[in-house]
Amino acid sequence: VGDALENALSVGFLEWDGENPKKKEVYLYRDLYLSDDASVVNHEYAYASRMKLLGAINAKHLDLLLMNRESYDIFSRSGYLLELSGWASVDTEPYLTENAVILSDNAIEYHLNEAPEYEEITETVCNAVDVSTLSPFWDAGISGSVYLGVVANSQRSDAAFRYLNYLFKQSSPSFTARDRASPARRKAPALTTSVRAGAFLCG
Repeated sequence: VGDALENALSVGFLEWDGENPKKKEVYLYRDLYLSDDASVVNHEYAYASRMKLLGAINAKHLDLLLMNRESYDIFSRSGYLLELSGWASVDTEPYLTENAVILSDNAIEYHLNEAPEYEEITETVCNAVDVSTLSPFWDAGISGSVYLGVVANSQRSDAAFRYLNYLFKQSSPSFTARDRASPARRKAPALTTSVRAGAFLCG
């Protein structure tokens, strides 16, 4: 995260929200690497990152997750992201992204060799926003898709939704006039690479 992007994601939001950055803070968890691929070179680091993030989520310290494609898939399938359809407006609805959430599976039985094959029941929900073309991320030159999701057990969901509104209003009218990717509501594509994830705490 470059200085300009970090400032936009922290101090910029606080000032927009009418808060004093000297008294309040947006805490950023940086350089967290997630992957379900056990063969990746940084598998141990990915495991440590996952444990750190899950610990922060279970302790209700996290409100928002800034994710790449693979991280988004991991968090969505695990049910860690809040459904966002009720938040979206006419302008922001096209930026909602659908992904699968596991309702039930036989993972334990499968790993204990008590089931011949893995089976799962899923549903598809809108649980993240594709922010790739919004000014803070576009101007930072970030390549690939970037998704922002609200943690399902956030204790500051009101602040999290204001954060989403902030990103779009900071980009308006650029995110419509300069619509770089003409995004429509879309399913997350198949995940083939391991990349980094970031998480933010609005406090």
